[in-house]
Amino acid sequence: MIVRHTTPNLNRCLLTVPWSDSIKAAAKQVAEDLMVFYTGDQPGDTPGNLPDPYYWWQCGAMFGSLLDYYYYTGDDQFNAAVTQGMLHQVGPYNDYMTPNQTKTTGNDDQGFWALSAMSAAEQKFPDPPSDKPQWLALAQAVFNTQASRWDEEFCGGGLRWQVFSFNTGWDYKNTISNGVFFNLAARLAIYTGNQTYADWAEKAWDWTVAVGQMSPDYHFYDGAHTGENCTDINRIQWTYQPGVYLLGAAVMYNFTEDEKWRVHVDNILNTTERFFSLPAVPNVMVETACEPYNTCNTDNFSFKAYLARWMAATTKMAPWTYDVVMEMVRPSAAAAALQCSGGSSGTLCGAKWTDGAKWDGSTGVGQQMSALEIMQSLLISRVAPPLTNSTGGTSIGDPTAGSGPTFNPDLPQGVIQHRDRVGAGFLTALIILSGIGSNGDVPPPEPPYVCDGELDYDGFEYQGFPFRRGWSRPEAKFQWMNCAPILIAKRAQVWLYFGLLKVFLGRSFRKQDFISLSHRSNSWILNSRAFPARFPNLVSSVKNGSIASIIGFSSREDLREQWNEAYQEAKLHLDVLDLHMNDSSASGETLRLVAAPIALLLQSLQRVAKEIFGLDDDPPAMCEANEVAAKLSLWMMLDANRCQAQVGTFFRLYTPFLNHYVSGMPCHASQNDHEQCSWNGCVGNNVREASYKTQHVQQICSCNSIGPDPHQLHQLVRNNAIPLIELNIVSGQPRIKLVPAQLGTKYVTLSHVWAGGLGNFKENRLPICQLLRLYDLLNRLDNFRPSSPGPLLFQFQRAVWFTLTTRTLLGTWALLNTAWLRVWDFIAQVVRGNNSFNEAKLCRPMYFWMDTLCVPVDPQESPLRRKAIGNMALIYAADQRCLVLDPELQHISMEGLTLTQLNAHVLCSTWLTRSWTFQEAKLSREWYAQFEDGLYNPNCTENAALHQHLYADWVTHGDDAHSLASEMISWYHNMPAVRQLSITANQSARLLSDATHSFITVWNHLVSRSTSKMEDLHGIMANTLDLSAVEILALPVQERMKAILRTQESLPAALIYNSAPKINDTRCRWVPLYPYKTYFSDLYGVLIPSTNGFLLDKSRGNPVGFLVDPSIPRFEKICIAESCGSSPLWITFLAEPDGPPVSFEAPGDTLKVCYVVGHLEKSTKYQDLGRRSAGARFALRKVEGKTLHLVYEYSFLYSHQPRKYFESRETFETISAERTDADAEFCVESGQSS
Repeated sequence: MIVRHTTPNLNRCLLTVPWSDSIKAAAKQVAEDLMVFYTGDQPGDTPGNLPDPYYWWQCGAMFGSLLDYYYYTGDDQFNAAVTQGMLHQVGPYNDYMTPNQTKTTGNDDQGFWALSAMSAAEQKFPDPPSDKPQWLALAQAVFNTQASRWDEEFCGGGLRWQVFSFNTGWDYKNTISNGVFFNLAARLAIYTGNQTYADWAEKAWDWTVAVGQMSPDYHFYDGAHTGENCTDINRIQWTYQPGVYLLGAAVMYNFTEDEKWRVHVDNILNTTERFFSLPAVPNVMVETACEPYNTCNTDNFSFKAYLARWMAATTKMAPWTYDVVMEMVRPSAAAAALQCSGGSSGTLCGAKWTDGAKWDGSTGVGQQMSALEIMQSLLISRVAPPLTNSTGGTSIGDPTAGSGPTFNPDLPQGVIQHRDRVGAGFLTALIILSGIGSNGDVPPPEPPYVCDGELDYDGFEYQGFPFRRGWSRPEAKFQWMNCAPILIAKRAQVWLYFGLLKVFLGRSFRKQDFISLSHRSNSWILNSRAFPARFPNLVSSVKNGSIASIIGFSSREDLREQWNEAYQEAKLHLDVLDLHMNDSSASGETLRLVAAPIALLLQSLQRVAKEIFGLDDDPPAMCEANEVAAKLSLWMMLDANRCQAQVGTFFRLYTPFLNHYVSGMPCHASQNDHEQCSWNGCVGNNVREASYKTQHVQQICSCNSIGPDPHQLHQLVRNNAIPLIELNIVSGQPRIKLVPAQLGTKYVTLSHVWAGGLGNFKENRLPICQLLRLYDLLNRLDNFRPSSPGPLLFQFQRAVWFTLTTRTLLGTWALLNTAWLRVWDFIAQVVRGNNSFNEAKLCRPMYFWMDTLCVPVDPQESPLRRKAIGNMALIYAADQRCLVLDPELQHISMEGLTLTQLNAHVLCSTWLTRSWTFQEAKLSREWYAQFEDGLYNPNCTENAALHQHLYADWVTHGDDAHSLASEMISWYHNMPAVRQLSITANQSARLLSDATHSFITVWNHLVSRSTSKMEDLHGIMANTLDLSAVEILALPVQERMKAILRTQESLPAALIYNSAPKINDTRCRWVPLYPYKTYFSDLYGVLIPSTNGFLLDKSRGNPVGFLVDPSIPRFEKICIAESCGSSPLWITFLAEPDGPPVSFEAPGDTLKVCYVVGHLEKSTKYQDLGRRSAGARFALRKVEGKTLHLVYEYSFLYSHQPRKYFESRETFETISAERTDADAEFCVESGQSS
């Protein structure tokens, strides 16, 4: 080694000649810097744990590097910390199954700790004290636990990624988990001489080959899902995948002397060269899946360490590989040393060894480990081969280790089997509460444990507990709440939460199982980790009748009665507690945090009882518990300063489980003020033309703005061409040119929120800094592996639909371009063999369409602007991809996030609250949201750069346990899209209902979103309903909605009951001006066009009319007492009547008023009472046979209420009404009126 002694810093070392003293000095510096990141040996910290953001497994892997350091250098300064950490994390049964790591434990995680223990045995690392588990026994324990998890049911064998079914990745079998198992089995075989281990190694190898995770040419891919029988191979390749199999194969050759293993070693080594093959820096290791794209996360940064470690170790098991290995190791070690020049010390190592002496700016455990392993690997020829039992190894083994239980003997292991699916709804709710299955920066709320010091529930009669404690008297059962809020919270948690758990779980309940110390807040919180194990036993014992020993009841009937009484009592008191929570103070927030898990527990326990006792319908109490849980989540979201309109949308559209999860997410700071927002709409993200300023990338930047030639832009739009921006970088500066899209042109559309600063009202220009950033983002998107385009016929149908509906030259062009792009993508995927990433193509133009640059803004060219907007459907339909730029998502790192968390961020983004972005997401071929360090598409979870953290989330275990992740992207999959429509004959019978469903869905999406200009909604509706937006926008605003409605073969009947502002036309005064405020459903049926107006289709809804004398004054609230016997009809008007009564020029006609309720419940069961529905007041013009011809006046809300409610209310005016016949037809006219 040649050392330049001008400075002792590591970055001055050029590792070119392997002189051992210099290498050891360099390795020492790197190792010492590595230990700076480790805090487990500090007082008060946990040995064997790295601080955030590092996962538990990486500490075990780090100890492996420090074991290698001692092996290569003899320096024992880190040995005490290594021993302490490795022994501290062994778990209660000495198998590295640590209970406090349940939510992240994968087979690969456990396996890395075992490999470190195996290295300690092979390298004769100092043995632990005799009363502690020994290194070899620890490795054997892990092997035994994993061999017992070998899963023949799915994919014909293999290990799953995750150990527990409630963790992300349970349905994924990844190569590294099986590779670590293969590696460990081979090394145990040669160390112990036991053939059984070798047989398992053969089995693991054969399965990897058979399932296709290793290709015939020895490329190792990431893994596949059990739901697809492991046929959906994710082809991303990481350095550590071939490395772990390389060493295992070398060991197997050494153990068996079978030539087939020599062939395997040589072939793996040959394909490993792909990670050393950059032309500019040959033989320097590169993490090709993420390093060139700056998408590596904390895990990925460490992968090169393992390849270096295992390549060096291979030379001891397969000596003929030494020269080939060193040809790659030496240049990589020299390059790594040059990167160790960062941080304040000037010695911290970066990740990109190919950058030479220019430090890449990154630091971390993975970077230090990788540099350390590649450097000390140079010393492999100077150390002894790994030891075995027969060559001097001293570590004591235990072939039966790991066969004991993983947790407490009375707490069965938490893997949920197929037979236990009945209770998954229960588990889902409680997992959300406890945080199991979640990591990253989107943690669920942490319900505080507040009842410390209070006496626990005594286990006697549940209803009488407050009386026995002296909190209240029998004649004043709610008196226990007449105290300070914090005392209310304590009492509620003792009785309504822990007491209810004790009633349901009986003798198996232990309070300590349901609380834990939060790593976030360092305070005690509620958790539910015992439920995945306790609940299956509970269900089976009740169903089998053996409930006395576990729960303490002698019969199912006694149990059901006890559960029901406790449940109803808890529900009653939670309802009263709800009144104390409507306080915005800190006291109210504490009560809500305590009440939220009670509400979700009630919901979950009711679902348990339903499964066990076979209840047919959800009882009213369960529905009410849902509402309470949702309301609590709503309050918590408001406490977090979320936009009121967004919170209202969540409350209306999503389940309490999802709302509870989202309520625990951080509300990312926004420059926009939401104080003026209401339940009906967001104004905080609206922009004002007069005060709008286009933003620079940095506030201090003052660069110039550039854009396309406006005259050329106008001419292209005028000629029905799609104007594209050709963006290139020349001498570090952006150069843009306006070009028309040609057949086969691949271009990207941009979808952005104008509140983020990328708009421009005055001119089609953007700052130079923004264009430079856009080029970088577009370049990354272009290098991102596209998802499968689907069958070509499927894409042709989509383009044909556009052509048939638009009948324009531009539509025909879209047909040809779409077809060409699909063929081109198909050919490109075949040619490149579906590689995860394309090779980076630098300094070439990017083609994109963006409204800021491509929609004319000149006020004198308003028709051209409308034309450009009207063509957006075709523009987005023919794009290659759509890049979503949300101001909040772009500041959120994807590193470590699960699929659920990524979906949650998208769900809460500003982008998803805007009306324009709805049509862009709907119309585009596929869109990708830009995060701080990567891209995400909710419909393309197999994308290579994401795959390490985007496996399917919590496993769905039954009909009642809907996946949280699936619900989070339901808005995406439920959008009506052209690609979902078909014009085939066998579906023609469904076109009517499909069209109505599409209209309802588009309307509801737009109601839940906001826009700065309400008149824009007509163009968006036209585009999303496949109408000519150009023609619609050319009409006066008051005529646009009528034109849209005329195109529909049927309409939702809810349209005439909605409370949106109406058009100014007395003939059609029921027509809304635009989507606003009211959500539609198919509850009310449809409107069928007729000669005189629209007929209410009674086959789907149940409309009922009540005829009233027109002379009766208009009251704000009325009661039609005769409508339903003991359950009167209460009507509350949505708004004050806004005009005089309708009159007709028809002498002799007796005009009446008809109140039509859109859907009258056919029963008045308790659960139907109080439900609010919509209706409308009409003027009755004439009666023809059974048909009542009606003219709309205004809308109202109505509900049934019990008679006692009616008698206690004096503010409702009671009127007499004549109910229409059951076979009466209603025709809503749109004709003569004055």
